[in-house]
Formats: sequence, structure tokens, C-alpha cells
Amino acid sequence: IRQPFYCEISRDIPLEIFKSLVRAIKFSHLPDFKEPHCYVANNKKGEVISITSPVVLTKLFSWLSGKSVMEVNLYLQRKLKGYRKDHEVRVLVSEDKDFGILYNFKKGQLIIGYHYGEWNSFGFPQHSCQLDIGNTNI
Repeated sequence: IRQPFYCEISRDIPLEIFKSLVRAIKFSHLPDFKEPHCYVANNKKGEVISITSPVVLTKLFSWLSGKSVMEVNLYLQRKLKGYRKDHEVRVLVSEDKDFGILYNFKKGQLIIGYHYGEWNSFGFPQHSCQLDIGNTNI
């Protein structure tokens, strides 16, 4: 693991499927799928959909899966079992930690990259986070 609390999932899919998703987002009449919460960028190597709002992410997955927003929210967070019983993990989506959906033209792969956090049973974060209290970083 190079970056703890970061996940990357890759799948081989046809470009046309990814392009359909891009077109649906670009030409959506919903104001949520617009900048700064959701934007699409590309270059000669690939194309990326970047989502910086948890509300937009849940709406997108709800729209794609046909599940309710509440079901999607439950899917994006889990309670752990085993020796980390009652710890909770959640997908983190913010302007600093975006949820990226990338298509690599050369490899023909869809790559989904996101950050997640873990909280112990008392609610304290176990992932790296910085709290700014005055001039002191904790």
C-alpha cells in the first residue's frame, strides 16, 4: 500500500460505455452535475470525471444503479468486524479529496480512485487528517 486510506479499482471496459457516462453528465439538466462539484476534463492520455461533493456522488450512484440515495449512502460506509469491531469506514469526498473516475485510452481501462476514512468505536479518526487549531497542526 503506497497511500493508506486511498483505493483504486480498475476494470477493462469499452470506451463507448465511458463516453456515454460522460455525455449523460455533461448534458444533464441537473444543476448538481456542474462545476465546481462535478467536472469532466481530458487530454491525449485519458479522460476524467472528478466529483468533489458527497451529495453529487450519491445522486450519481443512485441515478446509475436505480437505488435510493439512502441505500447508496449505506453502501459507501461500512462497520467493520473482527478485531476492529465497531470501527466504521466511509468514502471521503471533498474539494481536497475528490472521487475520480478516469478512463485510460491506451489501456482501455476504467480507473476509479477515492479516499476513505476509518473511525474507531469512540468516533476518533484513525486515518490521516489535519486539524488546524490556531497555528498548530495536529
